[in-house]
Parts: sequence; C-alpha cells; structure tokens
Amino acid sequence: MIRRTRWKTAARLAAGVAAAAVVMAATARADERSETFEKRAPLDGAKRVVVKNARGDVFIEGEAGRGDIRCEYEKQARGRKRDEIERVFGAMDVEVRRSGDDLVIEAVYPKRKESDRGLLSLIMQQYTSMRIDMRLRVPAAAAVVVAAGSGDVEVAGLEGAVEISASSGDITARRIGGALEIQVSSGDIVVADVAGPVELSAASGDISVRRVAKSVVVQSASGDVDAADIGGDLAIASTSGDVEVSGVGSVEFRGTSGDAAFAGVRGGVIASISSGTVTVVAAPAAVADYTLASSSGGIVLAFEKELPGGFALKAQTTTGEITVSLPIKLHKVSRRYLAGIVGEGKSIVAIETSSGNITITGTGK
Repeated sequence: MIRRTRWKTAARLAAGVAAAAVVMAATARADERSETFEKRAPLDGAKRVVVKNARGDVFIEGEAGRGDIRCEYEKQARGRKRDEIERVFGAMDVEVRRSGDDLVIEAVYPKRKESDRGLLSLIMQQYTSMRIDMRLRVPAAAAVVVAAGSGDVEVAGLEGAVEISASSGDITARRIGGALEIQVSSGDIVVADVAGPVELSAASGDISVRRVAKSVVVQSASGDVDAADIGGDLAIASTSGDVEVSGVGSVEFRGTSGDAAFAGVRGGVIASISSGTVTVVAAPAAVADYTLASSSGGIVLAFEKELPGGFALKAQTTTGEITVSLPIKLHKVSRRYLAGIVGEGKSIVAIETSSGNITITGTGK
C-alpha cells in the first residue's frame, strides 16, 4: 500500500448573510488532509469493471496483457475542525467487491452531520468537504462502466464497450475499441478514435467527436456540437447551440435554435430547425435524398460532387428568394417556389423555409 499524507492550513474568507442581505466577511482558517493509497484486485473472470464515485475525478486506462486491476486513489478532506476532518478522512475508502459478473470498485463516503447541512454552515463554509480521486489501470479487453457524481471522467485505451454516466464534470474518451455510451447532466464531452458505435447525451455542455468508425447519435439540450471524420451515419437532436460536422455518411438532424453546417456528407440528409441557418455541402457516393426545412433561417445545399442519377427538386419559401445555380429542367417557377428535374431525377431534394433564402449550387459553383 502506498501512502503519501499531506496537511495544509490556509486562510479562507467566510461570508455570512443577514436577513436584510447584509454581507459580513471574516477571516478563518481551514485545514486539509490528503493521502494516497493503492489497491489491487484480480479480474477473475469478471465481464465488466464497474467504477462508482460520487465526489472526485476518475481516470481509467487500459493496458494490454494486464490481468488485474490497479487502483490508486487520493483521499482528501478539508474543513475547520481537525477532529471532524479526521473522522471524515478515516471513514472514506475505496471498496472492491464482486457482484455477479461485475467487479465493482466504489468510493465510499461518510454521511455529513446534520449541523453541516444548514444554510449557515454552507455560507460560512463550516462543513467538512470530502472527495476521492481515482486512477485505475485495467486489462485493455475489459468492458468498463463508470457512474460518477461530481468530477471529471477520462477513459483511454480500452478495447471493450464503455458506459459513462455523470451528474457534473467533463467527460473524455479516447482510443475505445467497442461501443461507447456517455450521459452527463452538466459538462463537456470529448470523444476521439472509437471503433464502435457512439451514443452521447448532454443536458448542458459542448460535445466534440472525432474519428469514429461507425454511427454516432448525439442529444444536446444546451451547447455546441462539433463532429468530424465519422465513418457511419450521424443523428443529432439539439435544443440550443450551433452544430458543425465534417465528413459523415448520412445525416438526420433536429434543431431548435442555432446554426447547423454539414460538410463532406456522403449520404442523404434529413434536417429541420426552428431558428437558424442550415448549410449542407454534399459529396454523394450514391443515390441519396435531401429534405431540409427551417422555420426561420436560410438553407444552402451545395454539391461538391454530382449526385448520381440526378434529382427531382422542390423548393419553397414564404418570405425569401430561391437561387439555383446548376443545369435544371424547370416544371414550375416563381419568386418563392421552384420545381424541376436535374439529370434523370432519381433522387429527391425537398427544401422549405418560412422565412429565409434558399440557395442550391452544383459542382464548381
């Protein structure tokens, strides 16, 4: 077992709020104790490694040829009463247990005293804070599940499936060989180099995805989405935030507020947005349909490669103009409505906006 113990004393500023909203500040002293430990456990046929931590960071790295789990963890307690710090510190630990096919590694925390839960205690910072930061080395082939409360999570170098859920904190996953699923209430998500399918969900935070071999599904309530080099198809549902995608198969997009831009799209596109501009730069590899709609905002569809077999076009805007810069046989045309055939008309392009311009261009335009 490894132990590295530290005590720190620092000047802290505590604030008290009176009923009349008068703020008073006073200088107080806060102590902190931290110590590093290590535990090991054999995988012993377990199918999944399940890591749980309500308070603190989690880092997991897969190692080829490794047969056991190594967990190095740092316990930290901070407060104004040294005896209470000692009580909290002594009660914190990391437990390792077997539960069916799972090997569970869980950070355990003591309950706070009732006196630490009041508003005055929070304002005056009189409670004792606690956290455990965990760093694990696991067999690369292991499937991993992480359930985190408040803290950052990072996983890397894993060949199996990975599932991560967190209440608050940034999530990073790199070099994952299996399927990846991430859910976070508040925090950014960064994903790169994944061989399996990916599902991501964030209530508040930006999402970045790079180099995924298979399909990607993204749900974002508030935050920007940035994706590139997606080998499969992409589905995005975004409530508030901009979306930028480069290099993808087919696209299905639903947005409420924010601009959306898709480049290097090899397949078809179904995209709708309530407020914002939709831009699609298509590089079709085969026959593909495009259905684009915006309640308030312009729509741009540009073909950087010719669509095999051509397409039948219908474009309509309530308050806006329609511009088409490619060879087309027109069936019906007005300032705000256009229908026609490009080439053989094998695919369908349908574009509609209530308020905004529509622009369609071909190769070289």
